[in-house]
Amino acid sequence: DRAYVRLADDHALRPTWLVVDASASMAFPDAGARGKWGTACAVAIGLAAVAHAAGDPVGLAIVGDAAGG
Repeated sequence: DRAYVRLADDHALRPTWLVVDASASMAFPDAGARGKWGTACAVAIGLAAVAHAAGDPVGLAIVGDAAGG
C-alpha cells in the first residue's frame, strides 16, 4: 500500500577503442607537432579524456605499415 521510488545511477560501460594511423604517410609533409601525426595524437588524447571522464574504459591501437614505417 506504499509507493516506492528507486533511484539508481546505472551506467552501461561503453568501451572506447581509438585507432591511430602510424604509417609513413602520417609524416608527410613533416612529423612535427603540427603535422598529421601530431594532430592525430592530440585528437586521440582529447577523445580518450572525454571517454575516461564519463567512466568508460579506453583502449588505444597504433597501426603502422607492414614495411616497418
